[in-house]
Amino acid sequence: MARLMAKRRWVPDLVLCSQAERVRETWQLMAPLFGGQIAAKTLRTIYPGAPSRLLMTLHRAPDEAKTLLLIGHNPGLGSLAVSLCGAGSKKALERMSAKFPTAGLAVIDFDAGHWSEVAAGAGRLEAFVRPKDLD
Repeated sequence: MARLMAKRRWVPDLVLCSQAERVRETWQLMAPLFGGQIAAKTLRTIYPGAPSRLLMTLHRAPDEAKTLLLIGHNPGLGSLAVSLCGAGSKKALERMSAKFPTAGLAVIDFDAGHWSEVAAGAGRLEAFVRPKDLD
């Protein structure tokens, strides 16, 4: 997934990671594929991953970071992604709503000047990629 992200230039300015060891290891494997130093914060609010806590985490992100990568846990992460998307490809939205798999990636764009403005239905799903889509 990180190779695809780098290829499509979906490179984060800031990574927000769960404190879980597997999540931190995942980011350590991904980071070199982006080529530069990307700031990463490990946060307790991401585990176990209630959508309301994840949204609170997004709201607290620094506005200097224009692109965030949130690495966490399901079902909360998938539920948050679905709730944030009010627009986008109907087919991709349906696939994402049906199942947000481990290592799934949702690229969501917001017309907002501040992370604190991110709200349910305010995002546009630009892409939804599952690991099986990479084969």
